[in-house]
Amino acid sequence: MIFADLFFVYLFLPICLICYFITKDIKARNAALIVFSLVFYAWGEPVWIAGLVIASFVEYINGLVASQFRGKAASKVAVCWSVMFNIGLIALFKYTDSMAEAVNSWFGYTVTTSRNALPIGLSFYVLRAVSYTADCALGKTQAEKNYFRFLLFTSMFPQVMAGPAVRYAEISDELHSRRTTVKDFSEGMSRIILGLAKKAVVANTLHSAVISLFGTKSDGYSGVETLSVLGSWYGAFLVALWYYYDYSGYSDIAIGLGRIFGFHFRDNFRYPFAAKSVTSFWKRTAVSVNAFFRRYIQHSGVFGRYCASLGLSAAALCMGIWHGLSLNYIVLGAYLGVLMLAEAFIGRERLKKIPAAVSHIYTVIFVTVGFGMFYFEKAGAFKAFLRALTFKNSFADSLTGEVFLKYIWLVIAACIMALPVLPAVRKSAAKAPSSDYFIRICSTACNVALLLLSTIMLAGVRETFIYFSF
Repeated sequence: MIFADLFFVYLFLPICLICYFITKDIKARNAALIVFSLVFYAWGEPVWIAGLVIASFVEYINGLVASQFRGKAASKVAVCWSVMFNIGLIALFKYTDSMAEAVNSWFGYTVTTSRNALPIGLSFYVLRAVSYTADCALGKTQAEKNYFRFLLFTSMFPQVMAGPAVRYAEISDELHSRRTTVKDFSEGMSRIILGLAKKAVVANTLHSAVISLFGTKSDGYSGVETLSVLGSWYGAFLVALWYYYDYSGYSDIAIGLGRIFGFHFRDNFRYPFAAKSVTSFWKRTAVSVNAFFRRYIQHSGVFGRYCASLGLSAAALCMGIWHGLSLNYIVLGAYLGVLMLAEAFIGRERLKKIPAAVSHIYTVIFVTVGFGMFYFEKAGAFKAFLRALTFKNSFADSLTGEVFLKYIWLVIAACIMALPVLPAVRKSAAKAPSSDYFIRICSTACNVALLLLSTIMLAGVRETFIYFSF
C-alpha cells in the first residue's frame, strides 16, 4: 500500500482514524496503530510481517543489553551485533543482487541473481534499528522495556516505508503519552494534502517528462544514448525536481500523519534548492537520513577532532552505498564527498564572500549532475549519461525542445515552489490587520482545491514513491 492511492486516502486512513480516536486510552491507541501498521505493511508483502516482528524483537533485546551494560563489553557486543545483523539483512536482500548485476555489467559475466524480493522499507528500518541500539549504548536514550511499544516505533505506518528515519529518542515520550489537539489534526491534514499534491500533481508529471527524455530502467534507459547535451542537462535537472517533489511529498504525508496521531516528526526537507553550497544542499535534503550518517560516521570520533570534513565526505560515501552497490550510487556518494571536502578546504567564510547568485547557480549545476547520476542504475546508461554531459552527442535535438515546451509551465511553477516563497508571502500577509481570518479562509480553499485535483490525478493511476521498495 502507498500513501498516494485513493484506497489509502478514502478508506484505509478514515477507518484507521475512527479506530484510533474511538478511545482515549494510550495502550488501546498504540494497539490500534500497531494493527493498522502491520496491515499496511502486509498489503503488498504479507510474507515479511514475520520478518519485521522478529527483526524488531532482536533489536529490542540489543537495546536492553546495550542500555543495561552501558560502558561494558556486553554493551559493545550488542551494538556490534546490531550493526552486523542489520547489514546482513541489507546484504541478503539488497546487495546480493546488486553485486551480481554489477559484476555482470562491469565484466561481462553472467552471474545468476537470486532476485530476492526486497522487504518494504528495509533500508530505513536499518537506520532506525542501528541508531536505537547505538543511542542506548551511548546513554542518549533509555531502552524501551515494553516490546509492543518498540514494535510500534519500528513498524509505525506513517514512516515505515521511506522514513523520515526518526530516532527513538525523538519520540520516546510520545510513545508513552501523547494527545492530539484540534490544531494538530488541522495542520496534520493540511500537510497530508500538500504531500499528496506534490506527488500526484507535480512529481508524477515530472517523472513522465524524465521518462520522455531518458527512458526507464526496464527499457535500458533507451533515450540516453542519443540524447543531446541540452537534453541531458535538462533531463538531469528534471530528475532533481522530480526527486524533491516525490520524496518531500512522501515526507509531508508521513509528517502529517504523525502529527494527527500525536507524534512530532522533524521536517525532512528544508528548501534545499535555496542552498548556496553543495554541503548546505545535502544537509537540507532527506534531513533525517543524512543526519544519521553525519551523527554516527562524521561525528563518530574515528576521523579525529580536526578531520570533520573528511568525516563528512565519508558519510556522503556511506550514504551512496546505503542506496545500493550500483555504480551510480557509489560514484554519487564519492562525488558529493569530494565536493563537500573541497568546500571545507575553501572555508565557510570564503564561501560567504561569493555573490549569492553565483553560489546558488554553482550549487544547482553540481547538484543537477548528482541527481542525473542518481537516476541511472545500469552502468552502461550511467556512462552514456556522463558522456552526453560532456558534448559527446549533438548540442540540441527536437525531442528536448518538445519536452521543454510541453512541461514548461509546470517546471517554472515547480522551481518557484521549491524555494521559500510561500512562507515569505504568508509571513508578510500575517502582518496585515485581521489577517488570521483571511489566511484561514485561503488555506481551507487551497486544501480543498489541492485535494480535489490530487484525487482527479490519482484516479486510475498507481505510481509508487521513489523509495517505495528500498
